[in-house]
Amino acid sequence: MRGVLKTIVLAAYVVAGCATPRPPSNADAPAALPAPGGAHEIGTLVRRWVDATRTNAALDDTRPREITAQLFFPLARGGGDFAPYLVEPGLADALIADDYWNLPPDVARAWAIQRTHARVADADAGMARRPLIVFAPGYGLARSTYTAYAEALASRGFVVALLDSPYLGFTVDSAGRALSFTALDATEDDAPAQVAAIARDAAFVLDRILADRALSALIDSDRVGMAGHSLGGAAALQACNEIARLLACANLDGWPFGAIAETGLAKPSLIILGKPTPADMPLGPPGQNLRAMWIVIADKSPAPTRLAFLSGVTHLTFSDFPFVLPPDVWAEQGQTLDADRAHAIIVDALTSFFTDALETEAALRASVDEALAVEDLGG
Repeated sequence: MRGVLKTIVLAAYVVAGCATPRPPSNADAPAALPAPGGAHEIGTLVRRWVDATRTNAALDDTRPREITAQLFFPLARGGGDFAPYLVEPGLADALIADDYWNLPPDVARAWAIQRTHARVADADAGMARRPLIVFAPGYGLARSTYTAYAEALASRGFVVALLDSPYLGFTVDSAGRALSFTALDATEDDAPAQVAAIARDAAFVLDRILADRALSALIDSDRVGMAGHSLGGAAALQACNEIARLLACANLDGWPFGAIAETGLAKPSLIILGKPTPADMPLGPPGQNLRAMWIVIADKSPAPTRLAFLSGVTHLTFSDFPFVLPPDVWAEQGQTLDADRAHAIIVDALTSFFTDALETEAALRASVDEALAVEDLGG
């Protein structure tokens, strides 16, 4: 990868020493995504909206900010064909042209023909009035990289809206132009502004979803939360402080970038950190690490905070990469916990947390607490 991402894990910025994917000796086709595991069949659709009040000023891009969201939802009746992993035409070619993650071109080509467990469907094919989770990707990652998590949650009765924030991940706009994070020469100093931008994107998309008659019929507007990975996780927590409609938020292996480091957390929050990194990495003052930083934030938070640790994983375990990268590329990341097991634990933790926080179906708290080291803090 180029620029700052040569020496960091996505959106942690300061995490050095984690392996960057390298071209394998042979580009095997990606393995299938894990089965969603819930009781419901899944539908999916993509919507684009233009925020005419904002531009991408950091790039001197004067076009209004175009934001894409892909919704996954429980089906009430059958949909169409299974959706491709990369929905937008031309996205695979754009990834290849951008040298995305230094991956061989055959990987993006395989993603373009890989099918998901979600069927292409209109909103009126979905179950009505389900809780909504807005999900923000990590810095530098396309929204498709979280398809397995969106499918798993949708199969358990949630609607999930995966965001694509322009120039903070990787997407193509309605004209087919790539909006890549590589256009920004980002550093750690840029992270607070990027967190704020993602939080504003989430607020805008949430408003558009609820203003759309067909989409809003899928949503119980009184049961809305947000989750995210890495920089997106920090943005989820900040959005929870800023958006009244959000009831709870979850951060998957993210740094405490943004205003939350000073303000604390205003809503019930779940923070899951991978071990040994980055939870145990020294950071800041001598003896400080990520766990200690979150404890300080939780201590100043008026809302309850669950801080959980998952051992034997890497930063990118909290994405689809264990399943969609060629095995020899993923092996370089050093994960020791079985990929299916890690995915199931994270999905169960999110399901349990949002089930409790949004008052949905029966909780999974007991089984989750057996799999994760949990500390209940704050509140």
